[in-house]
Amino acid sequence: MKKKYYFTSSVIITLFQVLILISYSFTETNGSIQGKVIDETTGKGLSGVSVIVEQNGIQKGSTTSDFDGKFDIKSLLPSKYDVKASYIGYNNNKPFIIKDVLVKAGEITFVEEKLTQLAGRFNSRPRR
Repeated sequence: MKKKYYFTSSVIITLFQVLILISYSFTETNGSIQGKVIDETTGKGLSGVSVIVEQNGIQKGSTTSDFDGKFDIKSLLPSKYDVKASYIGYNNNKPFIIKDVLVKAGEITFVEEKLTQLAGRFNSRPRR
């Protein structure tokens, strides 16, 4: 004996709502900041630059630039952030700051930071 299954409209609507909730839970809610740190004079990427993301003075993420000067900071909540780059011998040893970088949910925000090398002469003679 065959059984027949009949779905009412309320069961179909409930299943549809559950599917929507499941698909919504898998959507990306965070964003990221990617960028490149370059020497302002040569245009070449700088490796080993410390890059920090702050919000209201509180650090939310950090990384170091790769050999091409590229960096990627992930899992940032949608908001505005300050991006700081520090590298010894550049920008009078003070961080270069880009303020109010907007991060949107599920998106990548791109920034480029140009650092200026310190000018100066080094005395190679020993002190007496």
